[in-house]
Amino acid sequence: MSKKLVTKDEKIIKQVENALGDVPHVTFKASDGNIVLTVTNKNGDALKKIVSEIDFSGRIGVLRRHPEYTVPRDLMTDLAERSYKYTIK
Repeated sequence: MSKKLVTKDEKIIKQVENALGDVPHVTFKASDGNIVLTVTNKNGDALKKIVSEIDFSGRIGVLRRHPEYTVPRDLMTDLAERSYKYTIK
């Protein structure tokens, strides 16, 4: 599972990506035109903390039953592998 930030605002995505720093994340464009930034559940608190510090009115969370925001399998595999390495450090 993963935590997701969903918005059409590329500026917000860039702010969050910069603030995440070394925290593994992936970004992709959903079928409805939104940009989705995803972290694994164990890094979800870092994402929530960053989003709470910026002016954001979009959606953040697990977003179940939203097939348009399903992380493509290859990106999820990459994210999981990078998250595993990140926690071992």
